[in-house]
Formats: sequence, structure tokens, C-alpha cells
Amino acid sequence: MSSERVRILIVDDDETFLGDLGRLMADRYEIVTAHNAKEALSAHDRLGFDAALLDIDLGRGIDGFQILEAFHASDPSLPVIMVTRDSSSASAIAAVKKGAVDYIDKRPDLGDLERRISRAVEEQSVVRLNKALRMEIDQLHGEMVGDSEKMR
Repeated sequence: MSSERVRILIVDDDETFLGDLGRLMADRYEIVTAHNAKEALSAHDRLGFDAALLDIDLGRGIDGFQILEAFHASDPSLPVIMVTRDSSSASAIAAVKKGAVDYIDKRPDLGDLERRISRAVEEQSVVRLNKALRMEIDQLHGEMVGDSEKMR
């Protein structure tokens, strides 16, 4: 990770949870909050994020899984951690199958949450670096690397 603060998008329709979690995490991360799908997708398109915490049940309209799919359609490497009160294994499996990197209960231990965010962001940084290096190698493939007389 770079020395810049990690930017996290938190999406939840529960105003109290959103405010509390945002305040608790604001000293360590740059926090942007969204209350619904429209705000979440707009913020994602405008700002870009290092990670997102996304509630599965957003009340009326679009659910968290649909937002997850939209995020990954435009940025497949964005680590998304699903947040929910439903701690069933079925919803956890569904979240991971749909591309979430992790799944946590809505009453998270903040230390554990920070470890999960850090791990997800670091893993995605490695993936992005690997992709960039592969592209660079592909561009060099077949080209002469040295220019000495013996190499020619």
C-alpha cells in the first residue's frame, strides 16, 4: 500500500450504522458513505475506491449483490466486503460466489474489520502490480533487450 490513506466506500441504508462505522474508521481511512444503490454507483464512478463495505440488504430496490456485480463490471479488482445481519452460511457462500472477498457480521470487531480491509487492499495491490508487470513483459516479448554488438 502507498503512503496515501486508503479510500473506503461504505454502503448501507441504516443511517445509524453508517454514521457510527464511518466515524470509527475515519481516523485510519478516507471514508465515503452511500445510503443506496444510486449514491454508491455514482460515488464509485466519480471517485474510485481501494475497497468497499457493502450491505447485502439495502431495503427497497436494488440489493447489495446487484451493486457488487455493477462494481465488478467496471472495476473487477475492487475488493468488496459484504456486511449483513444475516450470518447464515448460505448468504456468505452467495456473497463469495458473486465476487466478494470477504463477508462480515454487521456488528464487527473493529480490529478484525481493519485486518480484513488491509488484507483485501494489499491482495488487490499485488494483483494489480502483477497485471501491470505481465503487460510490460508482453510488450517486451520478442524485442531485443540489450543493444551491445554481441547481442545484435
